Amino acid sequence: MAVWIQIIGLRKSKSIEKEKERISEILNEIDFDLDSQKFRYDLKKNNSNLYPTKGNEFFEITMFDESSLRIHFENPNFIEFSGSSWLFSLWLNFVDKKQSRLTNRIRKVFRKIACEYGITEIIYFSEWFFSLDFISNGNATFENLIEQIKNNPDCERNELFGLESEEYYKEKISTVANTVYN
Repeated sequence: MAVWIQIIGLRKSKSIEKEKERISEILNEIDFDLDSQKFRYDLKKNNSNLYPTKGNEFFEITMFDESSLRIHFENPNFIEFSGSSWLFSLWLNFVDKKQSRLTNRIRKVFRKIACEYGITEIIYFSEWFFSLDFISNGNATFENLIEQIKNNPDCERNELFGLESEEYYKEKISTVANTVYN
């Protein structure tokens, strides 16, 4: 059974169009510095019945041997970082130390975007802890997610690798020097 890793960067948006513009600017200007690997990005529309609750548009960054990373920006409270199902549908693989090289390359991309955007914290958790689909389909709110985190401080880990399904990890991002504080 697939259990997705959920990755969000908290922020407040002014409008979907401004979000789209800002993320596009960041992707045009950013140097991901990933071993000279080329990447491209496109704004895509969600035409899939597989993910009907993920919003209408998202940015897809193609890299890592044609795998993709995605940025869903339509929630006013957070940006959701996601990607190809083989990378993100098995949260246990994403947080496995044996996969740390790939996971850290993906995290580097998300940190760069977060830093440029001004996001100071990225939160990682499995959909068993809280599914973002509940927010997208109206069965829960962003406030429910924040409450879940606040009510479970004992579930916070100080490291991403080894994260269990009922735990979460907060990665602090410095918007000054793209430094990670744990």
